[in-house]
Amino acid sequence: MRVKRDPERDRSPGRRRPIVWLAALLVAIALGHDVASAQSESPLFFIEKIHVETERLSPEIVLSESLLREGREYSEADLREAVHRINQLPFVLLAEFSLSKGSERGRYELDVKVYETRRWFFQIGADWLLEDQITRFDPRLDSFDDRIGDTVDDFRALIGRRFAVGKQGLLFASFGAEEGAFALGYQRYNLWDRNILLSISVGGLEEIGNVMVGDSSWGGRAQLGIPIRGNHALRILAGYSQFSSYYFFGGERTSKHREAEVVWVFNSLDDPVLPREGKLLEAGLTWSDFDHSRFQIDIEGQPFLEDVSEQREGVILAARRHWPVATRQSVSMGARGFFEDGQESNRVWEAEADLGHEVFLLRRQELGKWRELRLETRASWLRQDFSPSRDVPGLVQQIDSWRLGTGLVYRNGWGLFRLSVDYVDGEIQ
Repeated sequence: MRVKRDPERDRSPGRRRPIVWLAALLVAIALGHDVASAQSESPLFFIEKIHVETERLSPEIVLSESLLREGREYSEADLREAVHRINQLPFVLLAEFSLSKGSERGRYELDVKVYETRRWFFQIGADWLLEDQITRFDPRLDSFDDRIGDTVDDFRALIGRRFAVGKQGLLFASFGAEEGAFALGYQRYNLWDRNILLSISVGGLEEIGNVMVGDSSWGGRAQLGIPIRGNHALRILAGYSQFSSYYFFGGERTSKHREAEVVWVFNSLDDPVLPREGKLLEAGLTWSDFDHSRFQIDIEGQPFLEDVSEQREGVILAARRHWPVATRQSVSMGARGFFEDGQESNRVWEAEADLGHEVFLLRRQELGKWRELRLETRASWLRQDFSPSRDVPGLVQQIDSWRLGTGLVYRNGWGLFRLSVDYVDGEIQ
């Protein structure tokens, strides 16, 4: 047998309707997710030995992500789920399984072959936004994404490398070609011999603007990925970030953000970057604590200091599904809800939904010659209700935004390239 990847503020009825629509869409995406498994109807294979073939990657990392152990019985569905989990690793292009006869009848040896990305990696992306208007409120910075104009060009690039740290650890380092962005991360697999993944990362950004002497942000995160069963897992996250701005004419603004979340995840996507089939479901709770301070000199030369602290609790809901409709084509549908309740004058909830179509223009998956080129087209809608001012309790504003975009995504063993054009129509009320 051979198993392969086939690639609230206002609680009036009018305000509730988007939530109902979002819930209906989430249910529609999740349809087909069978909680009951058909493993009892499939034959079981006693795995006597597991052989992992990799070029540079540690076999212990592959085994930890597969959740497989020698000396146990597994069904074909178990092996397919293990393939999915390995293929979700960001540095794996493809994993293949094959079974061979073991030392006696009814026993098997499992061979796992992994095609990896290069140790050096880079990402390049460019976006052109047409008719971009106010499209999103950022509650962490109390500001709008207000790039208004005929066009907005956004270019991003980074280069990085991964390093092996023992048999179960990986270190990542990257530097952005624009705005001085940097990131450093460490991942430890099979923590406490329980197949738990520990991820720690820090990063920052420094930039000089026309009005600001300096605009910087930095932060760090620690995350645990705890497998439950099959494609189910629990994600526990804790993070801290800080944003600071210094002005030429005197003054500064600083925002500190602490966050934590616990999220259940079901992930059966066949690929973490360019999926063609499968589902991604998330549901969880989030907590955050904010400190905002602002110091400036007014027109009369008098200093002004503002210092505000607050906490918020929220709910995270997200679902995405991909359906293959042809050998190289797929359609997708996604929905996401974020509901955050804080002080009376600072609450945020948002809902987002999208429909997409993906087609592979090129797929060459031979080792050493890996090439993938995909055309993606997507239509999305975003709705936000939020309190823009802490000084005006009860004031609620809304943002409705529609986006239609298309773009090319190219991937090889070295990195990822994205090029997209989007039309955005948004308004604030």
